[in-house]
Amino acid sequence: MRNSEFILRALDKCLPRRIGIAFHLLGGGALDLVYGIARFSEDVDCVCTLAEAHTMDSEEFQNALERANDLLEPQGLYLTHIFDEDELVHLPDWTSRLTPPPSDAPTFLHFDYDAVSAEDIILSKLTRFDEKDRLDVEDLMLARAITREMIDSLIPTVVVPGVWMETWQNGLQKWRAWRPRH
Repeated sequence: MRNSEFILRALDKCLPRRIGIAFHLLGGGALDLVYGIARFSEDVDCVCTLAEAHTMDSEEFQNALERANDLLEPQGLYLTHIFDEDELVHLPDWTSRLTPPPSDAPTFLHFDYDAVSAEDIILSKLTRFDEKDRLDVEDLMLARAITREMIDSLIPTVVVPGVWMETWQNGLQKWRAWRPRH
């Protein structure tokens, strides 16, 4: 079983009932479970809309999250990064660009999931754009036939929270200097 699936199974096991929202996966979890790009990851990152945040902030969900992390800790895994949309770099229409998992992807009893668009993942990875991010971006661009020009055309429309602005600008400099292997 992939780490991403194992982590979400732990949360599924700890939730007492079905929650009324889907997890919108980012990063390695999205690459692994939705985009078919195998990734070793110690965590699963998710983003929620501001309207969905009340569910994520509820005592019931937070208790389930804590229990799931307790189950995952011995394996060095965790699920702690559930961001509100105003905490991340994203396109203004990110919720209209969500990508469902393939038909053969794992399913869960207490929640559904999807992934932010490949473009949104790439743009979010430009924030830091370290070596791991560059590999993820390159693999995702190859898998989804996304060109550098396509990403460059989206950059002016990106929503960048103030706390990320300096890091975003530094990441953009790295992006502009980067030359993919393929």
